[in-house]
Amino acid sequence: EVLFFSAEMSKGQILDKFYKLWAQEGDEMSTTVERCRKYPLFIDDTPSIHIDTLYAKAYMMAKSKGVKCIVIDYLQLVTTPSMQNREREVAYTTLRLKQLARSLNIPVILVCQLNRGAEMTKDKRPLLSHLRESGAIEQDSDSVSFIYRPAYYYEQERKEVPPEQENECEIVIAKQRMWKTKALVCKV
Repeated sequence: EVLFFSAEMSKGQILDKFYKLWAQEGDEMSTTVERCRKYPLFIDDTPSIHIDTLYAKAYMMAKSKGVKCIVIDYLQLVTTPSMQNREREVAYTTLRLKQLARSLNIPVILVCQLNRGAEMTKDKRPLLSHLRESGAIEQDSDSVSFIYRPAYYYEQERKEVPPEQENECEIVIAKQRMWKTKALVCKV
């Protein structure tokens, strides 16, 4: 059971994206939708959700519905008590989410925006220093991973994508409390 919070997209938009990802070759959309109905997915699309409300909803869903994983899309759209400083607000949010993960003993996956620093580097690969608005994100996280797609940058620069990189993405594990950090290359 997965609880997915999105302050950016509506439930319909999220499901549409998921159905497209889960569709098998040759499937009609109705077949995909019917097959996916049994997936244990709960979606909360409350816009600008307050961190304390998110915490309470997640805790309740974990206890009442057996949620085993929480995904939040994305950090910068979660609201907090006004602390006069965005860095403090982000730190408060990441601390509350760390507390949530520990109290429920389940993973909390938090999507976060990057600052523009990655685009200024030569190879465009994101680094921990590119996390937007707070060092608390790195500090409170057990793991930080980035997705890097070389083809995206070729397209941005209007260059031809090399065939071997067309469907390639790199999962860069930049921080991992329990294991080594490294980059994994995936072909999709």
